[in-house]
Amino acid sequence: MHSSSKCLNCNTENDSKFCKECGQSMNTHRLSVGHIIEEVFHYFTHADKGLYFVIKELFIRPGVVIEEYIEGKRKKYFNPFTFLLLCSSISAFIYWKIDYYGNSTIRQDATQTPVEVNHLLVQTSELMEKYGKIITILMIPLLAGIGKLLYFKSNKNYAEHLTIQAFVLAQTSIINIILMLVSYYVFNDYYLVFNMLFQLAYLLYLSIVFSKVFKEHFFVSLLKSIAFIIIFVILYWMIAYSFVSVLNKLT
Repeated sequence: MHSSSKCLNCNTENDSKFCKECGQSMNTHRLSVGHIIEEVFHYFTHADKGLYFVIKELFIRPGVVIEEYIEGKRKKYFNPFTFLLLCSSISAFIYWKIDYYGNSTIRQDATQTPVEVNHLLVQTSELMEKYGKIITILMIPLLAGIGKLLYFKSNKNYAEHLTIQAFVLAQTSIINIILMLVSYYVFNDYYLVFNMLFQLAYLLYLSIVFSKVFKEHFFVSLLKSIAFIIIFVILYWMIAYSFVSVLNKLT
């Protein structure tokens, strides 16, 4: 470790522990494996702003986290979109490892449908398998639009609805991972068990977030969350199915 009177990040002269210009510590380490491990551990477990902190807070008081972030108190929280990308990547890896979509009931039931419909359903399912998490992330603008529609009387703007949905999707990805692992290792028919548990968990968490952020009775938020999910699922599959249909015509 070495100390310098000049910040190694911005070259500003300093006599304090942290640079007055950019905030970097004036005590910098030469990179080593041990230092990298320490940094990664700190990144995930820091009590005030690490990954563990934001996950814990979003479980305990999601309304406070989201409201504070929207109001500008952002230093102690992960950027919700970075948080979402991280959680979705981990979740997608687990999906791939256990071949989640390979056990999809869409594929199991597809043989009972007409040949043309069957072919499109299988292709749509394969599209979801390969790009499901990416598609979901790209759907955030749609999710925010549905939220804005349901809460048109709220003073939240579209960007703030984007932020709300990013936090919800990221946190429910954590729930997704937990439920998937438990279902996979505990239940034989894990796909059906996981599907039911996750849908219920997502509905309840979304309802809790809506009730806290928009200051309304939980039952009202529950009804709006049900409407939210129904609208999204219909649009989600319509877009995916239409995309596959157009792709087939072009090829």
